[in-house]
Amino acid sequence: QPMCDGSHRKSGYIPVRFTAEKTETALLCCCKNTSNPPYCDMTHFKILRGNLLKNFSTPKIATPTDKPLVAARLPSFQKLEERKTYMWCACGASKTQPFCDNSHACSSMKPLAFTPEKTKPRWLCQCKQTKDAPYCDGTHLDVEIQTAVEGQPL
Repeated sequence: QPMCDGSHRKSGYIPVRFTAEKTETALLCCCKNTSNPPYCDMTHFKILRGNLLKNFSTPKIATPTDKPLVAARLPSFQKLEERKTYMWCACGASKTQPFCDNSHACSSMKPLAFTPEKTKPRWLCQCKQTKDAPYCDGTHLDVEIQTAVEGQPL
């Protein structure tokens, strides 16, 4: 999310203002942990690797629940077509995230049908904690979600 979407208001982060010095391709930081803002320095890999090591050392077994599973700690960038109906997975059990594959049989949660008004790419939530389903609202930046075990409820 290189452009400000307002989600910093919840997290307390402030957008970085910058002027590009030349025209070239650059990766802009989304995790807000870079040492060279606004550019990505791949710090998020170190954070995720640390979380993965910690999470794999304390395995948990998935059980049916009425709380959604954290399918992923990051959103999915999808090109959505106008007037096409999509089924967003709300339970987190689908193997075709962020879309539903009917894996929710053991849950009371059902997929969310939505039809975009315009053809454009959007970030779709995969942590399943968004308040703007199916779209990402930045909730995945919360420490609780960044340290969650994927495939488990919070």
